[in-house]
Amino acid sequence: GLEQAILALGIYEKIYGKPTYILYLGSSNDYADDLLFDAGYRHQHLVDGSPHWGFLLRPLQWIGNDTEIGKRVKLIWGASKRKSAISVEAETVPASSQVHPIAAMQQDGLRRLVSLAGEMGAKPVLSWANPPQAGESSYTWLRQWCESNNLAFADWYPIVQSTIDANPGLSARNPHSGGHYRSWVNQQIALSFSTYIE
Repeated sequence: GLEQAILALGIYEKIYGKPTYILYLGSSNDYADDLLFDAGYRHQHLVDGSPHWGFLLRPLQWIGNDTEIGKRVKLIWGASKRKSAISVEAETVPASSQVHPIAAMQQDGLRRLVSLAGEMGAKPVLSWANPPQAGESSYTWLRQWCESNNLAFADWYPIVQSTIDANPGLSARNPHSGGHYRSWVNQQIALSFSTYIE
């Protein structure tokens, strides 16, 4: 999620120093992920360094990750927590969001990211992972938003679409990875970002 990316940027700045570039590739699940994060769902994951569980972290990691019963309990508990958090999301997201681009709903966060980049002396380069025809218009909205704010937009979709047009049997999606892109598409996305890096 965008809000989590902004938090992570602050953490990485303390470790590595100020970046030269800030690359952000948004996705259609970012908004929901941030709502889940704000609702505390992400804070309760059994990850190293989590302050939520204290001294119980290691035993719970063993139960939840290394035993079959623990894995199933963790799955059911996680689904219940997610459902509860999603119900909060349903009350938070306006009804118009069905047609309103997700990127537009994150506009305040995008402005903060760009402002933070300016404070760090870094060049922001933005893009969106879901293509324009995926039933949600964030790609087009973000490209136009970047143009109107004089920001770099990594416009990867035209080259990917022209490659598919020239090779009709070529698939962009990886059927073995939950709908993620194949490596050739990821390469084009990376190359579109690289055109802004000197």
